[in-house]
Amino acid sequence: MSSNVDRAVPLGSSSEADARPSDIIADLIAARLGCDVRALSDDAEPLKLGLDSLGMMSVINQARRLGVSATFEQLAERPTFGAWRQLLDAPRAEPEAVDPAPPVSPGEPFDLALMQHAYWAGRDADMEFGGVATHLYNEFDGPCIDTDRLDRAVRLLLERHGMLRVAIGDDGRQRILPQPAWPGLTIHDLRDLDDAEQAAALERVRHEASHRQLDIASGQVFDVAVSLVSESRTRLHVNLDMIAADAASFRVLMADLATYYHDPDSVLPSLTYSFPQYLADRRQAEQSETHTREYAEARDWWQARLPTLPGAPDLPRLRQTPGRTPTRVQRLHHWLNPVERERLEHIARKHGVTPAMALATAFVEAIGGWATDPQFLLNLPLFDRADLHAQVPQLVGDFSSSVLLAADVTDRMRLFAVRGE
Repeated sequence: MSSNVDRAVPLGSSSEADARPSDIIADLIAARLGCDVRALSDDAEPLKLGLDSLGMMSVINQARRLGVSATFEQLAERPTFGAWRQLLDAPRAEPEAVDPAPPVSPGEPFDLALMQHAYWAGRDADMEFGGVATHLYNEFDGPCIDTDRLDRAVRLLLERHGMLRVAIGDDGRQRILPQPAWPGLTIHDLRDLDDAEQAAALERVRHEASHRQLDIASGQVFDVAVSLVSESRTRLHVNLDMIAADAASFRVLMADLATYYHDPDSVLPSLTYSFPQYLADRRQAEQSETHTREYAEARDWWQARLPTLPGAPDLPRLRQTPGRTPTRVQRLHHWLNPVERERLEHIARKHGVTPAMALATAFVEAIGGWATDPQFLLNLPLFDRADLHAQVPQLVGDFSSSVLLAADVTDRMRLFAVRGE
């Protein structure tokens, strides 16, 4: 089977067919960190140089494409590039050729991805802690916005990214609509209100938007609104249902939206690849002998590991009472200024862990302070964009999965990631 869709090629200067995998990976890491590839000596520790969790996943995906079965656990346990070089350059089988999946027709229904299905099920109000839409709601304060220009920029964004026009049916399948369901820019004109009235109005908008359930059955997964506070000050409200796009995709959306707004005549490179095609290609790759073998190994490992895993954290909860209001989500947050964030990243790298690992440790410690049992299991999101095509980084969709993290805070903090596929 052949395809006229371009596939990604190995990154870096070592692109010859006979190049060592470690040379190709070194180029990839150096490009990601913005450092000279010569800085990656055998005793260099990529994590201490600033390689984060997403960078680790890129290394793993690239290694797999080169026929190396590297895992996150192996790289984390052997933190020096010299050890990585030994792992990457060990004798290996030639990468297994996998035919691309048949082209996905526009508008053709396709199955939900793993986390999409979880989000879809969680919207059921009859489920415990259900009836909640997992979404991103963000506010941006800034100078005066040209509302006509913003409306046009959003429409261009909806046209560019098909997953902003996705509709989820009652059968648990999705399809991309030819036209967006977005009704247009909502404008809240608060300029004639006094300070107290403005604050109350902005709080009402925040309360309604942060608990809003978009009508995903009709293709409403993305919304943008503006509050006019004064002649020189506005607040931008952006609501994204995560059944259509993950947090990493939100960055893509905001970058493209900014481009369309600041330069109305800009023409971004056409997207010839799509999220539905990505899912189809990934399922096709999972039919390979290599994946089947790795899946069997992972299944056997999990079957042996499951009896020893702790349960979910037993946390205090409010007593359920008849007539209680629907489940509400309250965001608790603490902002680190640039100096504090840099210090956190420096300390994490000093100890050979990524900032995400450091935050996971703090999160587990907080949960452990309330949990009845000091041993508990958490289910954490994991971003996993496979390098199936050169345009995958520019796509919008839900590329996330989850990973189990077992914690034991009986004596002192001890974290270990549960291995598996």
